[in-house]
Amino acid sequence: MELRRNPPFDSLPLEPGEVIRWQAWEPSFHRFSYYAIVVSDRAVYLYSRLFTSFTRWRRIPIVDVYAAEYTPSWFMPKLMVHHRAGKAVLRTPPDTGEAARIDREQIQEAVDVIRRSIGGT
Repeated sequence: MELRRNPPFDSLPLEPGEVIRWQAWEPSFHRFSYYAIVVSDRAVYLYSRLFTSFTRWRRIPIVDVYAAEYTPSWFMPKLMVHHRAGKAVLRTPPDTGEAARIDREQIQEAVDVIRRSIGGT
């Protein structure tokens, strides 16, 4: 899969030879923040920009991940990635309507991809 080249993907800290398996983001024009998720053959990357321009990608090596879960919400669904050092949480920006529907679908799909990547169902 070809990695997007626009922000925030242009700052993704991939290792040489790392292969992207899945990616998603929802940069709705009416939001004050956005998120991005990338799953590679080596890591899960989470990006959530909320009010700050100092946001960085969080990298969780796939070998450290033991579970992923989706917490549904009509307002701010979230992705939780459980790993050896704790858990990483990505909340989507507050919203309702079409953007929130897209968020819920992408978070659920991310969970499915992560689970397959770690050998789960």
